[in-house]
Amino acid sequence: MLDGENVRLAASMLAGVAVAAQGIGSLVGVERIGVAPATAVCLAGVGAAVVALGARRIRLGQLLAFGTAVFALASLLGHVYRLGLPPAPGPEGMPPAAAAGLVLLGAGTLALRPDRGYVAVVTARTVGGDMARRFLPGAVAIPLVLGSVGLLGVGRDVQTALATAVVATMAALCVLVWRNAHVLTRLEDARHSAVRDLAGEQRLTAQLQELDAMKNELIGIIAHDLRSPVFAIRNLADVLLESWEGMPETRRREVVRSVGDTAERMADLVNDVLDVARLELGQMPVEAKSFDLVALVRQAASETQTAYGRRCSVVVPETMEPAFGDEQLQWRVLTNVLSNAVKFTPEGSPIELELRPAAGAVEVSVRDHGTGIAPEHLPLLFEKFSRVPGESASGSGLGLFICRALVEAQGGRMIAESEPGRGSVFRWTVPTARAR
Repeated sequence: MLDGENVRLAASMLAGVAVAAQGIGSLVGVERIGVAPATAVCLAGVGAAVVALGARRIRLGQLLAFGTAVFALASLLGHVYRLGLPPAPGPEGMPPAAAAGLVLLGAGTLALRPDRGYVAVVTARTVGGDMARRFLPGAVAIPLVLGSVGLLGVGRDVQTALATAVVATMAALCVLVWRNAHVLTRLEDARHSAVRDLAGEQRLTAQLQELDAMKNELIGIIAHDLRSPVFAIRNLADVLLESWEGMPETRRREVVRSVGDTAERMADLVNDVLDVARLELGQMPVEAKSFDLVALVRQAASETQTAYGRRCSVVVPETMEPAFGDEQLQWRVLTNVLSNAVKFTPEGSPIELELRPAAGAVEVSVRDHGTGIAPEHLPLLFEKFSRVPGESASGSGLGLFICRALVEAQGGRMIAESEPGRGSVFRWTVPTARAR
């Protein structure tokens, strides 16, 4: 794909190949254009650097550019000091203008990719980058100044060695500054990583503390909710043991029935806790098939009306597609939501059930006319162990959490709407057989 980046890379590589070919051709004598060997070497180096950068060999290209710039700078210093450095003036040397131009060309090639490779250490907005930008000018200027002063007081035979040492020292200082900047950058990255790890550990600690608090809350809820039925069963057992012989038959049946009801409440609580574990592990079995949702809703309304003496109205459309899901799990959702509606609805207030078509599903709604729920409590309604503040109704706080999880396990969704003083409505969807 020819995007802007690829076009720039192709142009860079073509230019680099051309410059390298010019330098190599001049060096081996293929092109007789009067280019000195030292200049040809630098041209070949710059061309190879541009090609490497274009081929995304960033570090190799930057090394070639840096070496070319140092080589050309040595030649330029030979002109300044009037010495015979290896690339200095003479029949085989590099002209001053070419040396200055190649120094700038090498430096410009280094700047082609300022955010990548070795140069990125210098340009980065880090502690190491700031240090490098401050010290690199000194690493270049100080050896040049000291070398110029030193050359004034030495003999001709020492000047060449001293000038060469100036260039080598300058290059070594630049490399040293870069190396220290690189180390500082890595240390800063390690510090940031350690800070992130520490923040992650703090978040993990907070999560573990939250889980521990939830565990303690669960233990407290289970202990509280189990204590009453356990004591009730024990008291009823004491009554049976002490008064069985003289107790009328009707009283015996009443006590035994109370024991059974209390044991059933205990079993429901234990089942709720086990269901939460299965749902969170994704191990709740769902036996999905087509079933008559209208008949299921009518049966739930009838049983609620009979058990609690509350009027339950049912509104259904004239025609309704069969639902698709686990009928037993839908029954659990219906009876749990109706049970909550009974708990929080005053005597004489009706409970309304309605079915209506939705997109590829059937929407079930249960509306009560109770006290309602404050808006700030709605988001927590389906959380584990949640209870509406100010309500005296008992419960484990797991019912609505389980209901929504069961609905979602069958491909539906569940929401709640409420206003204080105007009651609440719970809506959930059940997929239709045709949608499946």
